[in-house]
Amino acid sequence: MFEWVHIAVARAYRALAMRGVMAAMLASALGMSVARAQQIPAEDEFAPLGLRTGSFILYPQIELRGGYTDNAQRQAGNSDAAAVASLRAGIDLRSDWSRHEAALSMRGSYTGYAGHSDLADASFGVDASGRFELGGDFEIAPRANYRLLSQDRVEDHELGVALSLVQRFNRLALRLTAGIEDFIYGARTSDLGSTARNDVADYAQSSLALRASYEISPDMETFAEGRFNDRHFDQRLDVSGTLRGSQGYAMLIGTSLSNGSKLRGSVAAGYQVQIPDAAALDEISALAFEADLVWDISALTRLRATAESNIGETTLAGSAGYTGYRAGLDLRHELRRNLIVTSSLTYSRSDYAQSTLLEQSYEAGLGLEYMLNRSMALTADLSYLAFKSTAARANYEATTLMLGVRLRQ
Repeated sequence: MFEWVHIAVARAYRALAMRGVMAAMLASALGMSVARAQQIPAEDEFAPLGLRTGSFILYPQIELRGGYTDNAQRQAGNSDAAAVASLRAGIDLRSDWSRHEAALSMRGSYTGYAGHSDLADASFGVDASGRFELGGDFEIAPRANYRLLSQDRVEDHELGVALSLVQRFNRLALRLTAGIEDFIYGARTSDLGSTARNDVADYAQSSLALRASYEISPDMETFAEGRFNDRHFDQRLDVSGTLRGSQGYAMLIGTSLSNGSKLRGSVAAGYQVQIPDAAALDEISALAFEADLVWDISALTRLRATAESNIGETTLAGSAGYTGYRAGLDLRHELRRNLIVTSSLTYSRSDYAQSTLLEQSYEAGLGLEYMLNRSMALTADLSYLAFKSTAARANYEATTLMLGVRLRQ
């Protein structure tokens, strides 16, 4: 009866085992001997202490969850309910240096559905970043990332590298960032059962951004930023014979607040344009905005607000791309030091140019976390997702309840 649980755990173990090997090899290469971090106890008695690994501190965690969803296949009708088993694991590695900074974060997850061996969700991500002072007021900040998202046996990959050069002139700072990203999409299966190659959607983007910021006070700075990108598809012509690829730019002005105040983060707004290579396709222009603000309402309550917009690529016939918007609110409240309740609301929208296609999603979540000590916590999450689209038979709703236990160091 519980065969599906064993299958899900076994697959998750195989999927994450190699990641553990990679982490071990990285630690060996850096000459790290893992031992408990000898550091001043944190003010939060339930915060993880981590493990000392040479001049780095390692924070591992793993979470096993089980629950129920009323729509395992994410299709209209909400008729396909199923039990769910999920395994999550992660590693954070942070430097403990006086001047420079380096960090590595790895995350992996696997979710299986009872009675649906063909349905599985898996993800894996790596983020690496650094900041190195080269003397005076000059520094470099490299970063790299990789994402794997697998859903219903379809794998999408995203990888990118970027390098930032920062020069400070008293209160004025200039940041030049150059980056390359590659997007690789797996083949999709249609409702009729045929499999369509999706490599026609694969593309790479090179980008360049210049930001000038000025420190108004120790807690606030204002900035202006210009961005440029060039997108090239692996296959220049899509299945309809349309030339794909585009160039774009964006201009933003904004302000950022440091950790010295109850309200911190950054907010910016401006204008963005994407010009397709195909003369038959119209350019897309839209409001550009991005925000990530955290408000400490009280010592026990914290609210985070995020928002962003972008112009994305598509191979939809007759469309040059889509304008995407996303906004979210996350509320965190400590009922007790070790009992935390969270809630979230998220809205996203993709509006396709020169097309009637419009996609929207609404997400709501409620969570509870009970920390037994620094290393163990019990979790409960209730989530609701509604996806709406003008495409035929695309709408669906799903409600999921998950209970779990998390171990961390």
